Amino acid sequence: MSIEKPSFTPVRSVRTIDSHTEGNPTRVIVDGVPVPPGETLLDKQKWLVENDDTLRRMLCFEPRGGGLMCSVFLMPPIAADADFSVVIMEQDAYVPMSGHCIIGAATTVVEAALVDVVSPITTVRFETPAGIV
Repeated sequence: MSIEKPSFTPVRSVRTIDSHTEGNPTRVIVDGVPVPPGETLLDKQKWLVENDDTLRRMLCFEPRGGGLMCSVFLMPPIAADADFSVVIMEQDAYVPMSGHCIIGAATTVVEAALVDVVSPITTVRFETPAGIV
């Protein structure tokens, strides 16, 4: 009698920080996902769309996500005048920019001390596919 090895999908562990902006949920990916290949942010976004859309579906869809959930993939900056580069994922698509997602991501990086906090105002610059925000 021979028993075949069962096939399975490996468990994926992604570290995120969730926030809400006026009730709209934002999930910021802070660890567990390698930076996608590509020279530009649009190249990286395209790679995710074509090669790892399971990440968006895992984080934005039920049972982990929900109706208005967006996920922000936080990466080291490509542009010299940015603090971070980000790819924004919503339930139905990758979007070039989202106001509530950027507000949630900015609050998250400040509250998690991922940027130097300067009193009274801390400025955080994100490179998005739409440009610097």
